Amino acid sequence: METEQLEAQRRQAEAQLQRAMIGVDTAKSLVTQREAERTAAVAVVAQREAELDAAARKLARSEQLARTNRVKAQIPPALLRKYIQQVKTGLPGMVYVRLDPQTEWPASLSGALVQ
Repeated sequence: METEQLEAQRRQAEAQLQRAMIGVDTAKSLVTQREAERTAAVAVVAQREAELDAAARKLARSEQLARTNRVKAQIPPALLRKYIQQVKTGLPGMVYVRLDPQTEWPASLSGALVQ
């Protein structure tokens, strides 16, 4: 009888050991999964930072070109057709760019200009 009890206790201990090993394996796989998620999140952050940097550089360049009068302006085709007699196509011209929509146009530009 005593050997049967010892055998039962041994089997029970082996089952507990097996459950513990499964628990350890599960925890390890969760750690691996969380590390992969963290790596992916870091990559997304780096990508967004690169996109932000590119957008900031593009904005700075656009503002620089606007300040130095080196921008290309396109007239909407319908407006061009309406005023084709006054427009000299293919020649340099003057363009006014308002960078801040909150800023008012100067008085010299707020007259009867074509919109």
